[in-house]
Amino acid sequence: GKSGLRLNGALSYIDAYYTSVNSNINFPQSALPDGTTVCPAGPPICGVQGPGLPLDAKLPKTPKWKITFDPEYDLPLTNGATIRLIPAFTYISEMFNDSLNTPQLRRPASRLFDASIHYAGPDDKYDFAIGGTNLTNDRFVTAGSPNYGAGEVSGYYNAPRMWYASVRVKMQPSP
Repeated sequence: GKSGLRLNGALSYIDAYYTSVNSNINFPQSALPDGTTVCPAGPPICGVQGPGLPLDAKLPKTPKWKITFDPEYDLPLTNGATIRLIPAFTYISEMFNDSLNTPQLRRPASRLFDASIHYAGPDDKYDFAIGGTNLTNDRFVTAGSPNYGAGEVSGYYNAPRMWYASVRVKMQPSP
């Protein structure tokens, strides 16, 4: 195999915002510790009138920035095999996980780092790898929903730091 460095990456930017909303929509919303709902309309729609206007709310699951950088470095061995190093970094800017912009479901900016080392056989027929994901152990809410009637907000978190080993076999080697 050839020795070398490959640089891979991506950058995305989105300037998404509401331009109009139904006049009966009352978000952003939140809840006080006693379960009282807070929204721009105030009583009788919500228990308390709060800050914000519907057009100021953030679109759910829409980060303004996402950046990935995942270079690869191949180191050829004398037997024709290759050692491949693959680090990967991903940055995702802050976003909300729901249309109400529930504060407890806000996802702060995240910085994830994964890495793996591979041994690829001389004819690329097999690949042995060990690696880890979320090596920074950056934890954040990935989904959830408020139930203000019950006075609760439930959410699900991303996976913690994890380690793996894998073996891949190609049934027909590359020519």
